[in-house]
Amino acid sequence: MILGLGAAAIVSLALFLRRQATAEHPVLPLSLFRVGALRGAFLVQALCSVAMVGTMVYLMLYLQVARGVTATGAAGYLVFMALGLTASGFLGRNASVRASLVAGTGATALALAWLAFLRPDTSLWLVRAALTLVGLGFGQLLGKLIMLVQQQAPAAHLGVATTGIRWFQNLGMAVGSAVLGSLLARVLAARTGGLDISGVATHPAAVGAFVSSLGVVFAVAAAVMTAALICAAMLRTTDRRPEPLKEPAPVA
Repeated sequence: MILGLGAAAIVSLALFLRRQATAEHPVLPLSLFRVGALRGAFLVQALCSVAMVGTMVYLMLYLQVARGVTATGAAGYLVFMALGLTASGFLGRNASVRASLVAGTGATALALAWLAFLRPDTSLWLVRAALTLVGLGFGQLLGKLIMLVQQQAPAAHLGVATTGIRWFQNLGMAVGSAVLGSLLARVLAARTGGLDISGVATHPAAVGAFVSSLGVVFAVAAAVMTAALICAAMLRTTDRRPEPLKEPAPVA
């Protein structure tokens, strides 16, 4: 079944690219990928979205399953991420786009590597601190990636390029949910003799295996974010503005 779904995804992608190459008004013009800065920005956004899923979804699982925090209480931990997002707006307001992207991806990669060492008895204040660092990192990425795309995109494709950055965000989150979720299930089953996530709550002895399995997920997310850091460091941006649209010829 997995192989079939993978084959269907490849065929669907090929058909999508063919359609975009031949359509008069494509949803995602392939000409955008000729601009190196846009290729890099789309890739960084997709990779960051994979890591975002690893942080928000699986850290909530850790709090609820391993630490007994209620769903409402676990959501309250995201306040610390929001504080980091807010603080990043003040700290990085005068930084260049490239510097913000490098600092943001680096901070997020560090936070995810930190989370990879979670234990069943890790201080919850350390978890809050890690979420604050994640917020500081993501806060420097979200707006600056849009700014970069709008600076580098041709004027005729400014709207679709801006929408494209969100499309790659959604794509990365979908891929991250599928890949990291599958990874967690497989590692947990291997370490508990076939136990799934729903069975951890009824088997207290399996909590340690569950947390160590989450550590693998966070380590992979940190590796993905490190790849985003490398891509951000390799970005070559210019200060040019989009080319102005040509005025239509007056009608006689």
